[in-house]
Amino acid sequence: MVDAVFDSNALFFRLKASNRYTPQVGGERIVQPILFQSNNSGIWYRGDDTLNTTMRNLNTAAEYTWAHFDIPIVVTFTDTIKNAGDPRILSLVAVSIEGTELSAADNLGTAIFSDGTNAKQPEGLQKAIQTDQTVGGIAQATYSWWQAKEDAATTGLTLSAIRNVISDCTVDKARPTLLIGDRDMFDRVVDLVQPAQRFSDGDTAKAGFENVMVSGVPMIVDSHMPAAGLYAINENYMKLCYSPEDNFKLYPFQMPINQRVLKASLGWSGAVVYSNLRLMGGLTGITS
Repeated sequence: MVDAVFDSNALFFRLKASNRYTPQVGGERIVQPILFQSNNSGIWYRGDDTLNTTMRNLNTAAEYTWAHFDIPIVVTFTDTIKNAGDPRILSLVAVSIEGTELSAADNLGTAIFSDGTNAKQPEGLQKAIQTDQTVGGIAQATYSWWQAKEDAATTGLTLSAIRNVISDCTVDKARPTLLIGDRDMFDRVVDLVQPAQRFSDGDTAKAGFENVMVSGVPMIVDSHMPAAGLYAINENYMKLCYSPEDNFKLYPFQMPINQRVLKASLGWSGAVVYSNLRLMGGLTGITS
């Protein structure tokens, strides 16, 4: 039953299991420095030529607002009577906590792909992988270097279209590290790839994620992906920040004044943080 309900939360667990799940202590916002342009002030010189002393600002910063999540754990007084005896009550509470932890992870998995409609959620990929949104306080329409490589015009899924997105998101040695789609999109990509080319990434498979390689990039399934989308992500420029004070923290059981229930809650605070959106993109209009 758990597997059926909490299907394919791959990107969240992949981030959480790596150094891309990082603590952030304090601060009004989560600030991410960004190198947004190169230094072209260098000159070739000879002898006593005058050197260039022009200052050039190469850096800026994206600022992400803290997002907070809380989910209740409720055990009724009736259930405590039915399960009288310490071992049985502890088992009931343990099952309730386990289910709530899975639900919390599923909610966070959904938020990672949010489109910005709910401003209380983190700034998810559906919002970030566009060209006209404000992400981390930076307007994509104003600053082209902060625009993702979104292809909303291509409606047919082909290997050529996928390769084009990978190419668009590649600069020198920096290229996508992950392709993401829902189950239907993943199966369609598998069908496109010739049987002799159906390789998978060993590290991704060892981590428990089903995957197939496309142009050297592993593709995984995440059920929180939009149905018409296939994203190309560079995980080196994306992370999930959390507060050490509220990292799936269990707040203790208490009994409200007006109810015979025991209520606890599980909390999380943090943000999805990006540092280079032009190295991410995707197909967002696939209909056939």
